[in-house]
Amino acid sequence: MPLIPAELQPIVALLALALLFVAFLIERYPPDVTAAGAAALFVMLGLTPADRVLEVFSNPAPITIAAMFVISGALVRTGLLDALAALVIARAETRPAVALGVFLGATLLASGIVNNTPVVLILIPVIIRLARSLGIAETRLLIPLSYAAVLGGTLTLIGSSTNILVAGVAAEHGLETFRIFEIAPVGFAVAAVGGVALALLGPWLLPDRRARGDAGVAETTFLTEVRLLEGHAGIGKPLSEVADLTRPGIRITARREGARLRRSGLEDHVVAAGDIFVAIATTSEILTLRALPGVVVGLRRGTGARVGDEDLLVAEAMVTPAHGSPRDTVSQLSVGYRYGLRVLGAHRQGHVPGPDLGSARLRPADKLLLEGTAEGLDRLAQGNELVSVTRPSGRAYRRRRAPLALLALLMVVGLAAFEVAPIALLALGAVAAILLCRCIDNDEAWGSIDAGIIVLILAMLIIGIGLEETGTVALIVETLAPWLEELPPIVLLAALYALTSILTETVTNNAVAVVVTPIAVALGQQTGIDPRPLVVAVMMGASASFATPVGYQTNTLVYGAGDYRFADFLRIGVPMNLIVGAAAVLVIPLVFPLTPG
Repeated sequence: MPLIPAELQPIVALLALALLFVAFLIERYPPDVTAAGAAALFVMLGLTPADRVLEVFSNPAPITIAAMFVISGALVRTGLLDALAALVIARAETRPAVALGVFLGATLLASGIVNNTPVVLILIPVIIRLARSLGIAETRLLIPLSYAAVLGGTLTLIGSSTNILVAGVAAEHGLETFRIFEIAPVGFAVAAVGGVALALLGPWLLPDRRARGDAGVAETTFLTEVRLLEGHAGIGKPLSEVADLTRPGIRITARREGARLRRSGLEDHVVAAGDIFVAIATTSEILTLRALPGVVVGLRRGTGARVGDEDLLVAEAMVTPAHGSPRDTVSQLSVGYRYGLRVLGAHRQGHVPGPDLGSARLRPADKLLLEGTAEGLDRLAQGNELVSVTRPSGRAYRRRRAPLALLALLMVVGLAAFEVAPIALLALGAVAAILLCRCIDNDEAWGSIDAGIIVLILAMLIIGIGLEETGTVALIVETLAPWLEELPPIVLLAALYALTSILTETVTNNAVAVVVTPIAVALGQQTGIDPRPLVVAVMMGASASFATPVGYQTNTLVYGAGDYRFADFLRIGVPMNLIVGAAAVLVIPLVFPLTPG
């Protein structure tokens, strides 16, 4: 027997939804915890039937997002996103405004031809790096990234799953099937107005706050040395043309000439076998160089084992106060003959620790990048010379497998666009392919999945089912329907858009689409208005969602990545909703006349 009488369930569900949003605004708990608690409440009160809860876990959206997290991780591991970021950043250094505009414009167009959620998943690391290179907070760019993808999703039927769903429901109620690009004129007008509004409002309304934790911290860089051996592809070329040493994560500072360091004329120097270069490089780039044939990284003293041997491990260690003094240099460390380790690099927070790796004078809290056997690293950890012996945060790029990762992504996008198979199945197939091709290791693949976002989406789907089951959404619409029927056609269109937009900000847009689309068709038939423009209004209102981080999946993704507050979306999202909504209401009748015929 239900705990709450059926006639009271819509009211209780509405109150529970209101409390959920209050909890989101207060932010006492993370959003995924808050949503999970609300979902549990819906189930315990019987608002969401227990037999329907399991349906959520068969929903393709969370599965697709989790798979795209893994594909995105593979694009990072193979260096594709690093190359894309370098291209954008290179343009941004000379013309930052133009580079940012082109980047967001490309995001918008890409979101029109593929599902916009994977687009945002893939581009989040790039936009964070772009923000760092421009010296601005990530919070200034992540919301615009999501909004550009949302606006792009209005361009075609396949830009957003909601568009496809609305078109399908409308067809079931007797309307002619929408063509894939039929809504494009409305979408481009909405996107243009939305883009201008974002450009004007963003500087005033976007938060200027650095993200907490690792999201806002650049990868650690180490002072290191790189020696090129006979057979390396760069031998005989000017240094500026040696790709392995000119990547964004590597900066060559000097070339060793006997006991001297030459710092001028480096770009034009023709590389010869045995040349040693002093460099500042990220952990990932050092590990990538370490695995290349014809390259030796770090000090030559040590185990003498071949670089890249599979039984050699890499670890980070911190210098203790007892052994870190201005008299100790890296070359004087005893880690070589005592533990069989080799020093790959040295790091000091905020400073370069020395002119080259060997003569760098150690201080307490300096960090060393070490290579050796597991046994040697274990013995080092038990001693007192260095502490905090841990695995480095970065990993070597697998650039040779980059074409495979890119092919997997293109196959997902292309086959989904032609409806060869559901995108969830295609994404899962791509995950299997990139794991089998070793584009990314399995532990790193699972670690790239943001569990908090998945939990948030699953919880909101459970709540959405509860609102449908209890009749809460239908109650709201049916209450307003008599008032809407008396309105002039253009006002009715605006009211229907506003109703859809408001409901979308509170529950999942797919749930709103299923409920409101039949109402739009019925209202058109009852009032003599062509139902197609009303259905397009529902489509746009359910897709163009800006005011909350839970109204649209791309907003949810950047919500966690940028460490935003709930109110940040309200501040800029409400004006965006109003401006984009007004543009849609004015343009829809021009493309889809309200009067039949």
